[in-house]
Amino acid sequence: MRKFRLVCFRKAVFISLASFLFTAAAALAASDAPETPARFSYSIDARNFTVTRDAVKLEAPQDGMLRVAPRARGSVVWTHFPLPEESRGHREWIVTASVGASAGAGGGVGMWYDDGGYVLLLFPDGNGYMRYYDGKSVLWSAEVKAANFAWPARLSLVRDVNGSVTGRVDDAIVGARLLPVDLKRRALPKVKSLSFVTQNLPGTNSGYALYEKLDAEAYGAK
Repeated sequence: MRKFRLVCFRKAVFISLASFLFTAAAALAASDAPETPARFSYSIDARNFTVTRDAVKLEAPQDGMLRVAPRARGSVVWTHFPLPEESRGHREWIVTASVGASAGAGGGVGMWYDDGGYVLLLFPDGNGYMRYYDGKSVLWSAEVKAANFAWPARLSLVRDVNGSVTGRVDDAIVGARLLPVDLKRRALPKVKSLSFVTQNLPGTNSGYALYEKLDAEAYGAK
C-alpha cells in the first residue's frame, strides 16, 4: 500500500510538472508571436441614404445612389456619417468614396476629426484639391490633377501610422500631406466621421454629384 501511494504521488508530481512546462511554453510562444492589430471596416451605401432638403443642399436617393446638389453658387457640401465610438481610436485609415457621376459639380471624400479633417475633391475635368481644415478654415491646401480622368472613380484618403495623409484616385496618388516623423508620438487624432464632399463649379448653382458608397477600413493599435 505504501509503495502504491508513493507511485501515485510521483505520478501526480510528474503530471503537475508537465502541465506547468506546457503552460509556460504556451505563454512564451504567445509572447513571442507578433501581435495582430484589431481591424475595423465600415460601409455606407443605399441602405443609409436619406432625403435632406434645405437652403444649402438637396440630398436624395436616386437609382441606388445618393444625389447631392449644393444650392449656392460655388458652395461646398459635406455629407457627414458618424463612426461608431469604439472604432475611432485606430491609427491607420483608408476612407474611399465611390463617385458614380457628376454634372457641373466636383465630388470627393472627407475624413474628419473633432476639430477638423481632410478633404479630397475632383471636378469633372480632373482638376481639384486636397485640403486640411480646422473647423471651416483651410490650414493646408494643395492642387491636384488626375490625368485622363472620367467618372466613375474611387477617391481615397489614406492616413499612415505617423499621421501623414495621401490622396488617391483609383489607387494612383495625386496628393499628400507628409508630417515629420515623430517616434514619440503616442496618439493621433480620432477619426470621428466620414463624408461625401460636393462642390459646385465657381459661378454655378445647378450642379450635383452621384455617390455609390463610402467605405472605411482602419487598423493599428488604438
